[in-house]
Amino acid sequence: MSTLEEIHQIAEEHRVKMEKIVFVDDGYIVIDLNELCDAPTTYDIPLEECETAEQILGWVWQLSEKTWLTTEVLRRFVAIATEQAGVDLHPIGS
Repeated sequence: MSTLEEIHQIAEEHRVKMEKIVFVDDGYIVIDLNELCDAPTTYDIPLEECETAEQILGWVWQLSEKTWLTTEVLRRFVAIATEQAGVDLHPIGS
């Protein structure tokens, strides 16, 4: 397998893993802590509390205090929350 193929395979495996950890279900953004850190629970964030950029930022602030939070989980949360809310997010430098 070539290096490029390996990189694509690793990226795909990571994407699939992140989809299992952070996803939308029944009106909530769910962070599956069992998948993330073997804690037998989920952290459920109501979509109705993520309808504006300000609300999403509030959740980012709250999540950032969690010891189990990783950069990848936070990025996926922001991506899902902004997409669901229709918030146009422009990363710095774009």
